[in-house]
Amino acid sequence: MLLFLVALLYFAVDKLIMPRVTRHGTEISVPDISNKPLPEALDALADAGLVVGDSTTHPGTELQQGLIRSQNPRAGAKTKPGRRVHLTIYRGFPEPIAVPDVILASLRDARSDLRRAALTVHPDELPDTTRSPFPDMVTRTEPPAGELLQKGDTVRIWYGLGLNPNYSVEVPNVTGSQHNAAEQILRPLHLWPSPLGYDKKDNPLITRQSPEPGSYVPQGSTIRLFADSSHVDAR
Repeated sequence: MLLFLVALLYFAVDKLIMPRVTRHGTEISVPDISNKPLPEALDALADAGLVVGDSTTHPGTELQQGLIRSQNPRAGAKTKPGRRVHLTIYRGFPEPIAVPDVILASLRDARSDLRRAALTVHPDELPDTTRSPFPDMVTRTEPPAGELLQKGDTVRIWYGLGLNPNYSVEVPNVTGSQHNAAEQILRPLHLWPSPLGYDKKDNPLITRQSPEPGSYVPQGSTIRLFADSSHVDAR
């Protein structure tokens, strides 16, 4: 009887208790999953008896999207089966945002347009030495219109104080020039091109202007430009 009890105790320890103690004390090495695609990394963790913990993302290049940037615990660390491994995964950079063209918009409209584009308006808006057709119209931004930014980047606004009645400018002749060239002639004189009936992005040929060349107007005035739609910049 005593021999039977000893044999039974040995069986219980050998077959039931010891495996649990052994599993409880088992340590495994965390696999190296850095720079692996996420599905492959998940398979490697599962094969090692580990599970995914919290995951965060980090900006990366287009080629890095979906790859593992880092892991915690690190590769080679000893841990228990079933423990969590926290991952940082590369994500692509968000699409860039072109700064909207808010020149000659009111401050209120300019702020709305910039915020609608997911950009931040600098809190300090500055008066500009360049005159504008009406007070509080935007005369320039930094960065300028068309420059590519990321979501949340800051754009600063300068605004004009209206016409300068104390200083008149002779209107130059810009007929026969394309829009971009006409703008380069007018802007240094504190005059503003006002395209009528065309999109300035097409850079068409200017066929008529108002006021006429040789007229005198206050600084900050607009010069209305008319174009031949059949002559556009094909670039």
